Amino acid sequence: MRHFAESKDPLVGQLLDGRYLIKRVLGEGGMGTVYAAQRPNIEKLFAVKVLKQDLVGGEIAIKRFLREARVLSRLSHDHIVSVHDYGQTSDGLYYLVMEYLHGIPLDSISEPDARQEDLPEPNGGDYDPGCPCSPLCT
Repeated sequence: MRHFAESKDPLVGQLLDGRYLIKRVLGEGGMGTVYAAQRPNIEKLFAVKVLKQDLVGGEIAIKRFLREARVLSRLSHDHIVSVHDYGQTSDGLYYLVMEYLHGIPLDSISEPDARQEDLPEPNGGDYDPGCPCSPLCT
């Protein structure tokens, strides 16, 4: 995921779906862009993932995005971000609203030259690197 200090993204400064004021770009991945956003009446930041426009025409990509939103919205665990909302705007943007986590980007500590001892131990070391779904296994 690429990270952006400043952006000329057209969504920045806009009100997404009449509810989420897009503040800045947090990063961009293969399926979409993640923004920091705020509800105008709530003093709380959210992370909003918006599906890339070039994928919106693809039925499979939309189904995967909506399945991700439905599944994540049902999960509740200390190691998984909470999903607060998801939907489609009137102009066809698919979005997923998640809890915003303050911290450093994961890829900044997972580069090939990063040392294992640099990684923090979540919840007192109950993380099992051998379990691909470790947050769900604890």
